[in-house]
Amino acid sequence: MLRLGIIGTHTISDQMIHAAQDTGKYPLTAVYSRKLSTAKVFGKKYGAQFFFDNLHAFMHSGTFDVVYIASP
Repeated sequence: MLRLGIIGTHTISDQMIHAAQDTGKYPLTAVYSRKLSTAKVFGKKYGAQFFFDNLHAFMHSGTFDVVYIASP
């Protein structure tokens, strides 16, 4: 299993997480958003445990193995 981190919390992120969960191989563990509250609301519905509003902290957290970037 590879732990999934995600940048961005829009509709495409929901679709990606559903697809990742369908495989059973990519549990969502970390979410980055510009607002910490948004990261928490989004991530908790998928069981994420780590939430960030600082991109540097997210990238160096060691809380995920792969990252999906859903942000322009």
